[in-house]
Parts: sequence; structure tokens; C-alpha cells
Amino acid sequence: MPDSLAKPKTAFDSLTLRPRTGEPTSTYRAPAGSRQSSVLPVQEAVADLPPSIAALQADPLFGLPDTSRFKEHPYHVAFHPDYIADPSIGYTPSYGTFAGGTAFVFSDLLGNHQLAVAGNVYGRLSDASAFVGYANLSHRLQYTTGISQDPVYVPISGSTTPDQTGTVVRFQTDYLRYVIRNLFVSGQYPFNRFSRVETGVQLNSISQGFVQVFQDCSVAGYCTDIQFKDTLSLPTINYATPSVAFVSDNTLFGTTGPVIGRRMRFQASQSVGKLTFSDFLVDYRRYDPIIFNTLTFATRFLSSISVGPDEGFFPKYIGRPDFVRGYDRANFNFVDCTSIIGSGQTSCANAQLAGSRVAVANAELRFPIIRRFDVGSNFGLPPLDGLIFYDAGLAWSKFQTAHLGRAPANNDPNLNRYPLTSWGAGLRLNLFNLAILRWDYAVPLATGRKPNWTFSLGASY
Repeated sequence: MPDSLAKPKTAFDSLTLRPRTGEPTSTYRAPAGSRQSSVLPVQEAVADLPPSIAALQADPLFGLPDTSRFKEHPYHVAFHPDYIADPSIGYTPSYGTFAGGTAFVFSDLLGNHQLAVAGNVYGRLSDASAFVGYANLSHRLQYTTGISQDPVYVPISGSTTPDQTGTVVRFQTDYLRYVIRNLFVSGQYPFNRFSRVETGVQLNSISQGFVQVFQDCSVAGYCTDIQFKDTLSLPTINYATPSVAFVSDNTLFGTTGPVIGRRMRFQASQSVGKLTFSDFLVDYRRYDPIIFNTLTFATRFLSSISVGPDEGFFPKYIGRPDFVRGYDRANFNFVDCTSIIGSGQTSCANAQLAGSRVAVANAELRFPIIRRFDVGSNFGLPPLDGLIFYDAGLAWSKFQTAHLGRAPANNDPNLNRYPLTSWGAGLRLNLFNLAILRWDYAVPLATGRKPNWTFSLGASY
């Protein structure tokens, strides 16, 4: 073949791996002497390798182990700690008690079996909170079971009373104390990567009673230890709640919330026992990108309807920062309206935000303000997103009529309920993936309400 038709050679000859004359090269110093760094040593030369796979496997230096000699053992589940929360312990001067707790999470080697244990003690063992949960993820039908106990103290009243001599003063606070115990079993079966069906049952027990917490102090400034006194026990509430739900989620998240996709949950449950009512939940959310990962239009519709004789036992509240913004600046009315179970709206300072049936609609236009801003070589500002929102919500109960439109000036909220709306702007700050800080400036559209700022934690809906 003429030289003009031969294939052009590269800078290195593929057979000898030696550089051509005039090309840059380097030298490697080895114990056996010097050689070009591009040339393999004799013991690694390609020509010395076995000519076939069979010869390679038979070679004591390059051969693979004989799989027929492997021993097989059945897999046994053994739990090992995956996570241990930092133990905490402290002293509460207001109650004169010690408090502390920790949490453990265990799993097996494959991660198919998970066990979580957590506990906190607040002075008395009767006021301890505890949780034990187990999850089995080894099959397509996955299930979770667990048991928990949580005490809740709701302040009712406080007083300062001197004794007959006037030398000792008793400082006393009366509480309504709940101890909520829960035993649950739930299972989920995925249809595909995005959709699944869930079902489960909960056994609930709520014990309740009144507790006095008091301390006696002399005029000289000496005080006794803080003491607890159970004054009145109320009947325990026991009930069971089976439920079934369809869940679908194909969203992609940005730095502070979803940026594309849709999420939905449709759920039905029935409570039987000391309490009897049905609950239906519809939660549908869409995230439509105008410019992907830059400008997103997010919408949500949520409705939770309780129906039955005891539907108002656990009132729902729409004044939270993630529902309808601008009507409960410090989220105080949430405690007033929902902390005393079974009281309905008698103790609610903002009754129009509470009810056994609620519907909420939200729309947000989300955009980045700071996506990446480095300060020096080792520090950068956290991502910051902005948004413009519009909220609308309606809460009502049995024997009340729900309406659309603006409420008339002489409306009685005990009989007729109208939607509460607001609009405004907000900021979302991702604090180095530790927490998402939320600031919202809301303008309530109901008469008599002033614009206000609200601070909260958590990702956008």
C-alpha cells in the first residue's frame, strides 16, 4: 500500500505505545531501571496476558474465585442504629421539674425493616411522651405500626391568693390536662412510582382532667417547690378510626418548594366508639412552570368536611399561615379555637376561622430573588425566593349556611358564613437546608382588618 494511502498515525504508536520522534515525552524511574512513562513494564505487557477468558480465570494472579465454593446463609434481620438524637436534659424553673429525652432509629442491613423509639419526660412519669414505631418495607405492600402517648396542658385560669396571716402568697394556675394515646396500623400499596393507595386504622384514647399547679411564697422571698394536684378527672374518650386514601405525587422540588408537577390526596375516614363522625378530605395542588425553575404558578384547593353527631368535637382552623394569611397575625386564635376539644366555638376569639367543615383555595406566583451569591471562596448567601399570593377560605359547621361572595354589613357569623380573602407578597429563605423561613405580608380584604406581617417555618405548599 502506498504511504500516501496509509492511515495517519497519532502522536503515539498504538502497538508499542512509544512516542514518535520529536514528540514531548517523560521518563519513569523504576527499581529495574528507567523507561518511557507511556510504555508498560514487561510484567504488565499486553502480549504476556492469557489469550482467553478461560486461561485468565485459571491464572492464579488474575483468575476469579470459584463461585461453587461460596457458602450461602439465609438472611436474618438484625437491627443496627442509624440515628441517635442528642440527649437533652434541662430544668424548668416555672414548673420546678426536670425534663429530658432522646430518640433512636434502627434499621437492618437492607433498610427494609426500620424501628424508631423516642421518649421525653417532663418531671412526672405520668407526663411522659413516648413513641415506638416499626415499618416493614420489604414487599410492595408496605406497612407501619406504632404506639404513642403525648400529654397536653391547656391553661384555663391563674390566681394569686394570700393566706389568712398575709405572710404567704399562693401562685396557682389551673390547667386542663389531656393524655392522648394512639395505636395505629397503616399500609400502602404503590401502583407505580407516583401513585399509591393507603389504608389503616387508629385506636385512640384521650384521658382528661383538671390539674392545679401552685407554689407558696413568703413575703421574705422564700418559696416552696412547685406542686401538682389532680383535682377532677373527666371521662376518657375512646374511639377507633379506619381510613382509606388515594395519593399521587410527581412534583419536583426547588430550594423552597415544588416547581413543577401535581400532588393530590383523596381520603375518607369513619370514627366509631365514644365519638361518631365521618371525615372527607380533598387536597389537590398544581405547579405550572411559566419558566422552568424560575417562574412558577402554584395553585391549591383543599376541603375537609366532617359529618355526623360529633363532627364539631375537633374543630378545624383556616387562619394558619399556610391556609388563609392575614387574619391571625400571631396564630393565637388557633389555640383559642382548637385547644379545648369538644367546646365547639364557644372559646374561639375569631369564630369565622373555625368550623367542622372548611374549604381553602390558594394561588401563588413564585420567583427566585437570590439563587446563588458567593461571599468569598468559603461562604455563600442562602437561596431566597419571592412570591405574590391570593388566599380564600371558608369555615362553617352544622346548622350554619355557607355562602359565596362578600358578607353583608349586618351578617351574623353564627348563622351564615362567607369566604375570607387576602392577598399579598412573601419571602422564602432556605437556611442551609436546616429550615425554611417564611415571611408573608398579607392584606385582608374583610372590613376592619389591617395589613400585617406573619412569620412561620416550613416549605411552601
